[in-house]
Amino acid sequence: MPELTISPEKVCFVVMRARGIAGKEAGPGLGEGSNPSDQGIEDEIADLDVLDDSLPDATEEELRGAIASLNEDEQLELITLMRLGRDDAATPDDWDEIRTQVAASQETPPEDYLLGTPLLAEYLEAGLDKLGISCVDLAPGGASP
Repeated sequence: MPELTISPEKVCFVVMRARGIAGKEAGPGLGEGSNPSDQGIEDEIADLDVLDDSLPDATEEELRGAIASLNEDEQLELITLMRLGRDDAATPDDWDEIRTQVAASQETPPEDYLLGTPLLAEYLEAGLDKLGISCVDLAPGGASP
């Protein structure tokens, strides 16, 4: 089992913030071709600026800053965790190999790479799960490992 440099709490923070970003849509409204009977709903959705991906997003900026502020090892491990969780066949025994691949191929700033990954939160949670760690257990009121 790999010993993490990054704390599980930091990973779970990224998971929580990534979920908030993933809940946003590409823009307001139901789009062209929607059913005319949905016009009232479409007008209501258009008023929900919180779902408008074109607006400045404090959550994304907070997450981007948090990832950028991690040290190099923590950033490397965060990406390694994401890749471990993304690959259904990967196991904790593959950790060193995945980490080496990440270190050799990382050209994009980690915050850009991670925030550009669809399903980031799910992959990170799956990676933690493979290591026997759960964000639920780390949440206030949960049992700490």
